[in-house]
Amino acid sequence: MSSQTQTQVATSDVIKFGDTVYLEHMSGRYITACDRGKAHRYNWPRLDGTDKVKFEIVGQSEGELTDGSIIKLKSTESELGDCNLLGAFQDSHDCYYWSDCKQTKKFWEVTFYETKQNWRITKKDRNSDNKIRYGDQVYLTNLHYKNQRLSRDSWYKGYITTVPNANEWWTLKAEGTQDNVGISSEAALLRRLFEPKVKGYSAANMAYMAYCAEAAYGSPEVSKAKMEQLGFTINGTEHFIDLPGSDTQCLVVGDAEKIIIAFRGTENLKDWRTDLELLKTAWKIGAGAVHKGFYEAMESVLSQVVDRVKQLRTNNQPIWFTGHSLGGALAALACATFCQDKDRELTTYEVAGIYTFGQPRIGDRIFMKAFDAEARARYFRVVNNNDIVPRIPSMGYQHGGNLVYFDAFGNFYNNAIIALWNPMSWWRRLQGYYASLFNLDSDDIGDHRMGDYRILTMRRLEGM
Repeated sequence: MSSQTQTQVATSDVIKFGDTVYLEHMSGRYITACDRGKAHRYNWPRLDGTDKVKFEIVGQSEGELTDGSIIKLKSTESELGDCNLLGAFQDSHDCYYWSDCKQTKKFWEVTFYETKQNWRITKKDRNSDNKIRYGDQVYLTNLHYKNQRLSRDSWYKGYITTVPNANEWWTLKAEGTQDNVGISSEAALLRRLFEPKVKGYSAANMAYMAYCAEAAYGSPEVSKAKMEQLGFTINGTEHFIDLPGSDTQCLVVGDAEKIIIAFRGTENLKDWRTDLELLKTAWKIGAGAVHKGFYEAMESVLSQVVDRVKQLRTNNQPIWFTGHSLGGALAALACATFCQDKDRELTTYEVAGIYTFGQPRIGDRIFMKAFDAEARARYFRVVNNNDIVPRIPSMGYQHGGNLVYFDAFGNFYNNAIIALWNPMSWWRRLQGYYASLFNLDSDDIGDHRMGDYRILTMRRLEGM
């Protein structure tokens, strides 16, 4: 469900070939005026909050855009002249503008560049019809590089690039677009059903936490709008914690009944090159050892998180933790800290529960045993079918908490023992793995996508 509306174009309006749109990244920034190359051979598009530019959607087809359409994105910047089509290098190189190779008809350009200028557009949420509308959140996958998605460049700030299976989406917006801060039907349902004092498994609480985990991916403004739909009152961007020089970000919000701490996840799989270092460090407030990188990332923002919790805690409200991917790892370590850190008096806070989505392993057997002794009954790890991230890191690391599992067909297993030993569950998991082997060219980035987790939890809630 998109939370975007248009002031001049209705959300029901379907985008057509030939229409012009703005491209808003999930961070809330737009593709803006390009950076001209010194040799003027390439021109580099950038992400910024101002000076946004329009793109004309062109292609060999006509009529309405649908899920899976092949498009070209033609910048309307006048300075670019005919060198205005968005193209892609391979992973870790910035995107560029180049002339339409179909028009130049030069053999080497058509051979080496033309498919790099084509993008397959797919809807982030595929629970409605297949038409692409203004306000829809979409993935843009390069046709030449198959699974390379248009993304923010995390190495060279301000540019855009393509990343394998990137968990980054774009919103197609028209002139005069504004964010809608009204309450969506999804937020209204979650707001009504959330149970702040229930410490065991709850389908409503799982879906609520999935909503919060996805909101953590947005910019301060976007995440504020989404959390306000749940009824939270937020002044400015006080809810958003972003440590300068670090990729660690989280949001902390609260009302009279609860406090929510949601850590931002890994936006693209490229970040896992550092996330998967196997170095451990001693768990300084208890037994065992934990992943060094995850621990340092959590500690880098912990003092700000605690300060924000102290501001919000006016009624001894229970605390809830959530996060997706890397954010799930940080949420679990933060939860463990609140459960065990007596020196900082964090054990005086009530931890009601934690739901993580696609979380990697965070510690060794000794650490997890101690953490489970404190929090197992209120700790739920949600895993979507063959999501690879919960299986790593492997050597010397172990999971804790309760497994909540969705198989390849969206079937739900609440009991980890049944899910592991039920032959039908194993068969369906094998079917999902088999299908992924023969679907390598698919635009679906796999079972790790946070949007899919949110949809699964909502379907579970609505189907009860």
